Amino acid sequence: SLLVAPVFSDDRVSYYVPEGRWTDFLTGRVIVGPRWVSETHGFLSLPLLVRPGSVIPIGDTDDRPDYDYASGVTFQVYEVADGATVSATVPTNGGAEALAVEVKRQGQTITANVRGEGDWRVLLVGITGVKSVEGGTMEASEQGVLIRPTAGTATVVITLAGIGD
Repeated sequence: SLLVAPVFSDDRVSYYVPEGRWTDFLTGRVIVGPRWVSETHGFLSLPLLVRPGSVIPIGDTDDRPDYDYASGVTFQVYEVADGATVSATVPTNGGAEALAVEVKRQGQTITANVRGEGDWRVLLVGITGVKSVEGGTMEASEQGVLIRPTAGTATVVITLAGIGD
């Protein structure tokens, strides 16, 4: 789901982007391939692209590696195609399944179903128009629309806004 290009110098970096639409994980910018891309990166940044149809779980703790990964996790969802189902799993520190999400898209409806215990959210990356959310609330973010489920809810149903909505 991720394309990572190495950075060998503190200057211009060239890397190949395969066919399709790829989203820069850090900026949200969409890059369409196939083509070579040249960018400026330092040793503390790198090209990190996400393939369409991916779900990337992001934890809410960045000061230690051993925390409850299911607490405060945000499932970042990238360009789910109509009729597609995508999924992701969040492990416990011991490697067992703590949370799992399955995201389905049918037309303008996206359904996210979460299995397991934890505090979770769904971020629809690159989406700006949501008409309604059943089982939660929505708020705009820099990267898209953030869906917060109602406490105790395992499923949220999101209706995307169409043209003119």
